[in-house]
Amino acid sequence: MLKEDVNPSGVKIYFIESEHKYYTDKVKDFTSVTTFVESFFPEFDRERISFNYARKYGLSQSVVLAKWDKKAEVSRTLGTNVHEFCEAYILKKQLPEPVSEKAKVLFACAVEKLENLLKDFSLVASEKIIFSEKLKLCGTADLLMREKSTGRLVLLDFKTNKSIDKTNKYGKFGKYSKTGGKLDIRHPDSCLCGF
Repeated sequence: MLKEDVNPSGVKIYFIESEHKYYTDKVKDFTSVTTFVESFFPEFDRERISFNYARKYGLSQSVVLAKWDKKAEVSRTLGTNVHEFCEAYILKKQLPEPVSEKAKVLFACAVEKLENLLKDFSLVASEKIIFSEKLKLCGTADLLMREKSTGRLVLLDFKTNKSIDKTNKYGKFGKYSKTGGKLDIRHPDSCLCGF
């Protein structure tokens, strides 16, 4: 499916969902914000970590990997279902059915959170593509909202993670030290939170 969006200066951007690829007439090779942020973190060594986990708990590596794959699939399905619910709710569209009992609980929680959000913020856009041709960076914000009291814009992302770390207990930003490593980024914590 091809999605089209436009920024305030009138530049159109296109998103090919099946390829997760963004492009404009001028830029054909955007980097997604998720890919950009992940580039600062070491890649998860699935084979080594699953091998060590299996050995530690007396399991076969294939059992560990199958269990991880199943958990990932359940999480993706739940996340997609909750995301679709939140988007439909805020846009006042037909709501999807929950895929599980956990989804039912999360739907109820989402209603409460969204209603509280709507007290102080008004919806500007849902699934808004935000991009910079200069930086060749782009991503899709679940919600773009405006604070009623100040007029400031905020970007929001729906999450169903088990937990979200809001602080960095390791003293590093990704692969780099906060005190002057290869990349001089000293202010944000390394927590993969809020993108």
